[in-house]
Amino acid sequence: MHRLLLVTTLLGVSLPASANPTKQELAMRLVAVMRLDYTVLDALQWQARVAPAFSGDVSACLGGADYKRFTAPIANVVARDVSVDDIAYLLGFYSSPAGSKFTEAALVDAHKHADPGIKEDYPDISPDEYAQISSLIKSEPYARFRGVQTYASVRQTADQLLAECRAGK
Repeated sequence: MHRLLLVTTLLGVSLPASANPTKQELAMRLVAVMRLDYTVLDALQWQARVAPAFSGDVSACLGGADYKRFTAPIANVVARDVSVDDIAYLLGFYSSPAGSKFTEAALVDAHKHADPGIKEDYPDISPDEYAQISSLIKSEPYARFRGVQTYASVRQTADQLLAECRAGK
């Protein structure tokens, strides 16, 4: 665990001195800072708005759902399949201004892909931030993380949420 604290300190992830986070806690932080949980619910809500198979009640129910419902299922897979060092590396990047802008740009890109007519601007990314993003994309931790399969846990949570919405819960 001392190695984890050293890695997170070097990468700029702020952890209280008394903190001794578990791998699960770090995975939860990573999912939150990457906004993976938000992205999943956002995609589900968009699908409910445009797909005729969803009733207005289901769309309204999904519109009021909390994206944090997806945090733990995604984090469980991350904690299971990603090393502590890779999680710390990714946390360092995604907690930075460049990481925040990379996340924001990915969300804008997803929105524009879903609705080409959407009027949403990409964040301004400086040349230094662009270099940091490029470095991340070429990194081994990022490649390994991209290989992690979270679909099954996300789909199970989405199906459960949809069933509750359809049941009027």
